[in-house]
Amino acid sequence: MEAAVVLICLCGIALVSAAETALVSVNKVRLRQLSDEGNRAARRVTQLSESRDEVLRALIVGLNLFIILASALVTDLSHKWWGAAAVPYAAAITIVIILVLCEITPKTYGVSHAESTALRLARPIALWTRLVSPIGRALGGVARTIINAMWVPILGGQAVARDTGFSEEEIKDLVAAGEEGGEVAQEEREMIHRAIEFPDKVAREVMVPRLDMVCVEDTASLAEALAAAQEHGHSRIPVYHESMDNITGVVYAKDLLIRLYRGEHRPLTEIAREAYFVPESKKVDDLLREMQIRHRHLAIVIDEYGATTGLVTIEDLLEEIVGPIMDEYDIEEPPLQMIGEGIAEGDARASVDELSDLFDVTLPEGDFDSVGGLIVDQLGRLPEKGDRVECNGLALTVLEVAQHRIERVRIERLPEPAGAASEDDSK
Repeated sequence: MEAAVVLICLCGIALVSAAETALVSVNKVRLRQLSDEGNRAARRVTQLSESRDEVLRALIVGLNLFIILASALVTDLSHKWWGAAAVPYAAAITIVIILVLCEITPKTYGVSHAESTALRLARPIALWTRLVSPIGRALGGVARTIINAMWVPILGGQAVARDTGFSEEEIKDLVAAGEEGGEVAQEEREMIHRAIEFPDKVAREVMVPRLDMVCVEDTASLAEALAAAQEHGHSRIPVYHESMDNITGVVYAKDLLIRLYRGEHRPLTEIAREAYFVPESKKVDDLLREMQIRHRHLAIVIDEYGATTGLVTIEDLLEEIVGPIMDEYDIEEPPLQMIGEGIAEGDARASVDELSDLFDVTLPEGDFDSVGGLIVDQLGRLPEKGDRVECNGLALTVLEVAQHRIERVRIERLPEPAGAASEDDSK
């Protein structure tokens, strides 16, 4: 009888291990689809996922009960059958059996067959959770108290929070399914993808580079500063002293208009407002939040040595989510345009991602974001007009260079090698 109970406990450990892993690994998007189709088991698993912490506590309680009971019975049986000397050996064998057959194997199966495992075990899991939920809640409260009292002060961080939301990949899968069903437009999908990727970007990736910054020296007159603002269509312009590495403030076009209307002729330094500086490595989601709190529309980006590397505006940050925002000063045309079969020309500041999408190729990653940066990385030196590099089936040619920076480029798709073409034909 006791041997049969041990066998039941081992089976229970295996089932609980598989169920625990399957609930964590199952695809929530797929579950929602099955639930919408009327699958009751999928609906039950979805409900279990929404109270995942409570379910996992119940499973852990069951797992430990089975392990303790099995261990106690094995110890008792081995003592009765073979004597006290056999107890350590029986315990070692039991540990190996539990680890291999009741833990590792079921968990591996639960990961690779998460959906079917979760659907088949949904009912018993729900019943068990309902049965032991009072014990699970009590133990969960004790665990949270211990975490807040000991683990957090020692190891740092915050108390564990519930996490029943979708992962990034699951959200993308859900949006893709919605687009296929006609419920989500392509523009909406792109916006959602940009919003998901937004927190991973840093200021250096979205800033206006130093060479493109429009600044005025602090010795300029109010009229000269206003003329610069009107020429480039900016409402705010950084002011520097002697060098752009020494930004002293930011002047607003509206302040210049008011002073000139009043006939005032004051130095720019007197009406310039305090500049807001951020490091290149600043996360853009943190930067957007800070700019909103500080009521700043422009931030100066500096490197680790304090040198100015660019500037970023709230509009730049919002464009990373909603796409290009066109105003009366913008000319609506893509940075790279196809001018022939497999040939494109355009601004070297176009992102590598835009080039990849345009030619449907995968390009190398590195410490650069633009097509111009990719060319410089491939060249390994300062670029010159006419330089040409070949990369992943594309030929990139430098058309214009200004101040050691590539301005315009031409991209051509290279013909497939003759050998590759003949192999395709033979197939």
